[in-house]
Amino acid sequence: MKTTLLLFASFLLTNLTSFAQAPVKLSSGQFGFNEGPVWDQNDKIIFSDVGTLKVEVYTISTNSFSTAFTSSVRTNGLMLDENSNLIVCEFQGGKVSQRTMSGTVLNTYATGLTNPNDLCLDKNNGMYVTDPNDDAVYYISPPKPTRTTSLVDDTIDFPNGVLITNDGKKVLVSDSDNYEIFQFDIDAATGALSNKTVFATLEDTDNSEPRSLADGMALDTNGNLYVAAKKSIQIFDASGTHTKTIAFTENVTNCTFGGTNLNTLFVTTPKDLYKIDFTGVTGFQHPFDLPESNLATNDSPFKHSFHIFPNPTSNNKVTITVGDVKINQITLFNNIGLNVDGFNFEKINNDIQVHLNPNLNNGIYILSLKTDDGTIINNKIIIK
Repeated sequence: MKTTLLLFASFLLTNLTSFAQAPVKLSSGQFGFNEGPVWDQNDKIIFSDVGTLKVEVYTISTNSFSTAFTSSVRTNGLMLDENSNLIVCEFQGGKVSQRTMSGTVLNTYATGLTNPNDLCLDKNNGMYVTDPNDDAVYYISPPKPTRTTSLVDDTIDFPNGVLITNDGKKVLVSDSDNYEIFQFDIDAATGALSNKTVFATLEDTDNSEPRSLADGMALDTNGNLYVAAKKSIQIFDASGTHTKTIAFTENVTNCTFGGTNLNTLFVTTPKDLYKIDFTGVTGFQHPFDLPESNLATNDSPFKHSFHIFPNPTSNNKVTITVGDVKINQITLFNNIGLNVDGFNFEKINNDIQVHLNPNLNNGIYILSLKTDDGTIINNKIIIK
């Protein structure tokens, strides 16, 4: 059993991206055109083969490939929602849909788009989608009560990769025709974007191609940005300063963090899947794990809150940094609200260490922390 725990301690703001191994090819050129990789929070990297209309799976532990499903249209960008269903950009069909891992369509979130290319989800279950053929970024609202699709930007020549920053306040969009990564402020109430600025400028790693070919992107928990562009992964710190370029022998299309310690960047190229192992880096994966306000923040809507990041662990243990806040009770509930007796915890300096029973069934759990003043903080755990 592997445990995926959606909790993470506070991080040092040190740029450790220089400790990276060389890219390792995992496949043998057997794919048509790869895109949209996403980690399943357990042992698999799921990605689109746009060229063959298939969604493929790489199993990390066995170093093997399989086909999840074949689509009737070309798929591109993928994300997982908080229930582990796939959100799919149907690049050829002009739709954004929700599917099971076997390809069954559960919901259609948007229709009538030209070529939805990439997407990211926000904490409210809304999503931003790029459509480069329309020079457009769209926002698909949460289902309150029904989803609506609105144009939130049409000023980028070729919008491609799209991400929400770790604090949930900004959207980053890459421009394949130019060398800028743009940043927008998010209106939390409506999803609208404003205050477009340049966050970072890419290096030209291949002057035989005038465009940047900037594509998919990933973030780590320190806010470092990883951009697939031409024959490189280019890395920028949280201020937008370029810190490192990792060279490839072929054009790269997208990237995502995954693996047991979330320190491996999986990178798609048209024909192959690669990995880059990092030291001192933890990838940031899921939008519904965006951190709440820090304990030191005065304007927090809650008296106490903790940073929440995906933090897979091999020992059924999770560490929660609580600082000086006194925790006097921790309770574990299953997904229907029943109390579960299957853990113990201890306070070590500024951390609470929670040890879960390895015999707990797979599923979603809620870990509830109660402070001395009665404040309750709830965090989600997924055991797979």
